[in-house]
Amino acid sequence: MDLFHQNIDVPIGAPLEFSQSSNNLTSPHHYHRKSRSLPSIPTTNPEPKVLEKREFCAGDGKPTTAAEHKSPYDEAYSYVQECRSWPKNEDTTFHLHRPLEDYEAPFAIKMSIEDWTKLSSELERESDETWGVDQNKFKGRGSSSGMQPALAIEVYDGNGVKKTRWVLETGFWEPYENLVRDARVWLEGGSDVGMVMLVKFTETPKYRFPININDVIDDVNKLEDLGIPLDRRQIAYEDVFLEEPFGPARYRGFTWVGQITEAFMEIWIRNGNNKAIQYGDRQDLLSMAQAYVSFEGIFPSGYFEGITLDLEMFRSTLREEIQELASWRCRELVRRCEREWGLFED
Repeated sequence: MDLFHQNIDVPIGAPLEFSQSSNNLTSPHHYHRKSRSLPSIPTTNPEPKVLEKREFCAGDGKPTTAAEHKSPYDEAYSYVQECRSWPKNEDTTFHLHRPLEDYEAPFAIKMSIEDWTKLSSELERESDETWGVDQNKFKGRGSSSGMQPALAIEVYDGNGVKKTRWVLETGFWEPYENLVRDARVWLEGGSDVGMVMLVKFTETPKYRFPININDVIDDVNKLEDLGIPLDRRQIAYEDVFLEEPFGPARYRGFTWVGQITEAFMEIWIRNGNNKAIQYGDRQDLLSMAQAYVSFEGIFPSGYFEGITLDLEMFRSTLREEIQELASWRCRELVRRCEREWGLFED
């Protein structure tokens, strides 16, 4: 279930993410996304601008236009380096040739799989940017913890030091108590994090395979008799039926996702005694039209001061993600059967 996607904008010096499935290079301005986490809460930012002409700096330091680049790889590589060079105030060949608002706008470029792979590998090899945040340096309560959030925002302070200041923790199967424990570790364990957003989803009833897997393992034809395709590619989320807006979700007569009966958000901060406390009220994501999150005191001057979350769009995305989760669970059943049958697994 591809939830809590990446639509929280970081307007200064944010790196890009590379989407191999779409062969596009996009700039959603975030640092880390955990696989199979929870749906993005869209922000009410202006529509992205289409930049027809961009100036980039080639290796000789001379500005070039997009058309002068040898390949989409060169264009994307230059763009990433410009974004990285700005917050560090370094004297490099990659300078900020355009207004800052151009870098704040989403950036997309089509490229081949070969260029995407080359670009991704090159940037990972040479970069000191953190694509994922994995902390294992906590003390006290979190001394034995290695933490990897669903999403984290890192910024550079006035001395050019990169710090993790904001963290998102999500829970679908994970109990709420575990999310609170994670928030306490982030805020009390000696990290630089100043705010943790918790988002909890509740599925009712808790999921169990709707088909007895031992029955279908013993009979190769059983799945087809039940209407489940043996070719996993034929199990599409578009064919999943939602009985109500947020489930249950049914496919071929079986329930693959229960009803999402609860989805809420909490903000946790560190108080004057360096203790983690909940800040403000719990926000109901299934009923509110929008919610505002203030970042006052979290990011250095020049970064954004808050975001408004568009919860109507969030719920629309959630419905699609429930369908996708249902199809994924069905494909997972088929995959497990393939493994038991000794079939080749792609």
